[in-house]
Amino acid sequence: MKLRRRKPGGKPVSSDTRERFNDLVTGFISDSQEAREEEGNRKSFMHFPRLTRRRFALLLPLLIFASLVIEQEMYESFGPGSCHAGGGLAELPHRVGLIDTLAHSNPDKEFIQSVQSVSEASGRTFRYFSSDTLSLDSFVNLPLGGYSILILRTHAGYSNVTTSHLEVAIATSEPYDNYRHVSDQLWDQVAEVKIDGSFYFGLTPLFVSQRLCGTFPRTVILAMGCYTMDSNDLGRAFVSKGASAFVGWKGIVHEGETDIAFSRLIPLLLADTSVDVAVHQVMQSMGHYPSQPVLSYYSGQ
Repeated sequence: MKLRRRKPGGKPVSSDTRERFNDLVTGFISDSQEAREEEGNRKSFMHFPRLTRRRFALLLPLLIFASLVIEQEMYESFGPGSCHAGGGLAELPHRVGLIDTLAHSNPDKEFIQSVQSVSEASGRTFRYFSSDTLSLDSFVNLPLGGYSILILRTHAGYSNVTTSHLEVAIATSEPYDNYRHVSDQLWDQVAEVKIDGSFYFGLTPLFVSQRLCGTFPRTVILAMGCYTMDSNDLGRAFVSKGASAFVGWKGIVHEGETDIAFSRLIPLLLADTSVDVAVHQVMQSMGHYPSQPVLSYYSGQ
């Protein structure tokens, strides 16, 4: 830009004009500095999220794990299926309990009436749980119920837990859902069990040993489903929670067959017959054939 000199005889520049000019120059310089600062801030702003995303991606698994651990602790301590929610001490054994998740798919009123009758005749009260009144959380406080005998008329099946070997889980009547009981799934306390083409939550040995509140008052646990004594895992878990013995099947058993066997076993146990003798007598009464499932027990002895 070429500056032009004022011609001689021209009007002199007034002081007001100089001040306005100086103000314009000062404002221009100030605006330029602010623009450079804003540009620098924009560059820093654009760079900062990339670092944050990278760090966040590294921290995300730890944050998720920490939140799940905290959620699990809170759920076990204060949730609807928690020991805190149930409260109380274990009652003395004076009751026979029947958990019947087969009530809709394979009802057997005669079996229920038979168990109730023989229980009350022995001086014990009888408590019945149908699939309508059961949830996974209902199992948590079972040790506190004062059961001398607890009967699990449920399916059982091999679960897909992440342990190194297959485990049998006791099927509940609650349909399986990836987004329910997330903490219990994470810790292999519940698992997906396939029963007759449908999937349900199943209680693993870890659920029994880690999630049940208190201890059983020397309760005898009768598991009527298939495979429940294919290994000692379930029996060992119940005995570790105070049960005196765990009775179940080796192999596949049909509903009618297991109902007959346990309707013969329960009166023997209520008459104070030892578990080993009672199981042996029932197996003898059932006859023998090559593919017959075997009734067995675990007592930790």
